[in-house]
Amino acid sequence: MLSQERLTYAGPLHTIQAYTEGVSMRTTLDLNEKLIRELMDVTSAKTKTDAIHQAAEELIRRKKLDQLKSLSGTLSLDLNWKKLEATELRHQASLKRRRHGHR
Repeated sequence: MLSQERLTYAGPLHTIQAYTEGVSMRTTLDLNEKLIRELMDVTSAKTKTDAIHQAAEELIRRKKLDQLKSLSGTLSLDLNWKKLEATELRHQASLKRRRHGHR
């Protein structure tokens, strides 16, 4: 069962993109037994499936962090926090006066 399907237009072809998060699928892989045993040892996983899931999740997490790190220094914000704070305080005071029937 797919959790979501979406029809998208890609040039002259229509393709269906299936989102399968949370859905299991069986697949056959040719894996190095020694590597899998070591992976199970370092992850403390009870099964090969758990070890591979943990490894995949960790790899995805690290890749996303690398992408975020690569953005470092690409955005420059010149914010005056004192001015922003004063503006926010004035706004909050205005809201408080309105709640009490003042303008």
